[in-house]
Amino acid sequence: MPKGHYASNQRTTWRLAAKRIGITLEEYTRNRLAGLRWCYACRRWRAPARFGRDKHRPQKIDGTCIECRKLLDDARGDRRALRRRRELELENGGAHGVRSSD
Repeated sequence: MPKGHYASNQRTTWRLAAKRIGITLEEYTRNRLAGLRWCYACRRWRAPARFGRDKHRPQKIDGTCIECRKLLDDARGDRRALRRRRELELENGGAHGVRSSD
């Protein structure tokens, strides 16, 4: 870790991060200094190359690995597709799309 005030802030940040994911500060420090990142979805240490970009995060790296991000996006897409299908069924007069003739 760097020396000085920055080191104190980073140590506090890493201590809180380690506590949040349920490991010791030593284990967290060892993994971070090895260049690994924590995926909050699969809860595993991964290489930084396995993470996508996120311009809204301080280090510009997503908090979930690419594999988990795809699974989360697919699940979200399935819910959206199901919701849209239900809306269409209601618009079309039922589950089978049978409309009453006018």
